[in-house]
Amino acid sequence: MLKGIDISNYQKHVNLDDIKDLFDFGIIKATDGWNYISPSLKEQFNKLIELNKLIGLYHFARPDIDNTPEFMRKEADHFVKTIEGIGHIEPDAILVLDYEIAVPNSVELIHAFMDRVVQLTGVTPFLYSFYSFLALKEMKEIVNKYPIWMAWFEKYNPDKGEMPETDIPWSIWQYTGNGKIGEYSPIDLNVSIMDIESWIAASAPRNTEIRPALKWCQDKNLLPANLTGREHITVDSLAELIYRMFK
Repeated sequence: MLKGIDISNYQKHVNLDDIKDLFDFGIIKATDGWNYISPSLKEQFNKLIELNKLIGLYHFARPDIDNTPEFMRKEADHFVKTIEGIGHIEPDAILVLDYEIAVPNSVELIHAFMDRVVQLTGVTPFLYSFYSFLALKEMKEIVNKYPIWMAWFEKYNPDKGEMPETDIPWSIWQYTGNGKIGEYSPIDLNVSIMDIESWIAASAPRNTEIRPALKWCQDKNLLPANLTGREHITVDSLAELIYRMFK
């Protein structure tokens, strides 16, 4: 089971080097609404790359501003444009809709956002929300269609071997919003039943031009054989370099 944290500009003081051996993945807040970008996004993103961690990027939805599907698609456009612009050579990262503000047509809005991200990236995003919302009858279609990052605090503790008793098919569980990791507190703590390979498989390739280079290098056996999936960032970067040198 993977251990992880989620961070935003509120955790800009956290020195990730101090806790690098205590977590496997980090999920970073990228955007909010239709125009906000986290001031810490690029720094936190680059640090997780440097530490060779699995990465997620999330968007905080604002249906309280405008609860129309058109506005949600605008939010999705803002999210995708932002994450595509944070690095020249980028690793795969799972994409997440953080949906916490319920409105009467929430199901319609979630579909609008998700469909737009799929259209733009070809990848199905995860949905983050609280157990109480995900367990609603009208959410059944949603939780069975999209991978779920579920927040359910205090009731269960994975450090004691406890797991949520629920029919919701969650992939990531945020089990506390008041955790401590190293010397840092409070911080959101998570576990995931995914492994490294399934995380990467669920991720979006942020720079699709790298992929032909990677295939070309693999076909010609120009990549070191001892590189594994965990080093997928290095693989992509190396492939592009070799491709430019020899192609």
